[in-house]
Amino acid sequence: MVRDLYEPQRGVRVMSLGLSGLGVIAIAAPLAGGVLATQWGWRSTLTAVACLSLVVLVFIWRALPETLAQRNPHALHAPTLAANTGEVLAHPTFRAWALLVTCTYGGLFTLLSASSFAYIEVLGLTPLQYGLAMASGSLSYLTGTFFCRRWLLRLGLLGAVRRGALFSLAGAAGMALCAVTPSLASLPLVLVAHWLFAFGHGIHQPCGQTGAVGPFPQMAGVASALAGCALALVAFGIGLWLGQAMDGTLRPMALGIAFWGSATAVVARTLVQRHGEPPRPQ
Repeated sequence: MVRDLYEPQRGVRVMSLGLSGLGVIAIAAPLAGGVLATQWGWRSTLTAVACLSLVVLVFIWRALPETLAQRNPHALHAPTLAANTGEVLAHPTFRAWALLVTCTYGGLFTLLSASSFAYIEVLGLTPLQYGLAMASGSLSYLTGTFFCRRWLLRLGLLGAVRRGALFSLAGAAGMALCAVTPSLASLPLVLVAHWLFAFGHGIHQPCGQTGAVGPFPQMAGVASALAGCALALVAFGIGLWLGQAMDGTLRPMALGIAFWGSATAVVARTLVQRHGEPPRPQ
């Protein structure tokens, strides 16, 4: 898999295929959660997550093979980690792609964190209807991963991201309209903006994750961990902000997605276009 990342288009196709599988799970999960919450209450959804996590843990422990061909006994030593971290952070290609995936994930995390309040408490959906709304967004995301693979063949890596930016920006514009014009903040407009952003996310996520790791064949773990750390820090900040901003309206969710969708589009059309194609390792 890591070797595939040297060939950007091939690596993204592999990543996109894997994330298509994640999209299928994302479609099923809110539907199942809505049914469980309706029938047995919210505690049943947490019980289901715990049981599934245990199944995944056992599968990884018993069935997932080790892919590391040769271990580096000094990989976790502080000087080695510091040197590798500095090298990864100094690389403009890593910064461009990591920022792209961080921005699009920021919009996704805002959506996941605030959507239950927006759809159920503000727009009046039942838990099952909310599950259907989220499943429809996941279907749009899944469709985005399919188009990502097609556009890679026709437009190349940077061209696919450049086109995906249009959907991120369109979703952001729809959410911004909901935020600044409450009279227009209806369920159809919110759903369409949700779908547009999710479609763009299905393009940016595989491209961004692959692009951030691709230049570092011997330090893929470090690059992946740093990109993941950026996502976690942004999610932490969004959680703190939403805790203060939630006011019983659509504005917090709409403003958050509008901001992160716009930021994704800007990064995709500027930094990624300048630095997204790293020189092939010698």
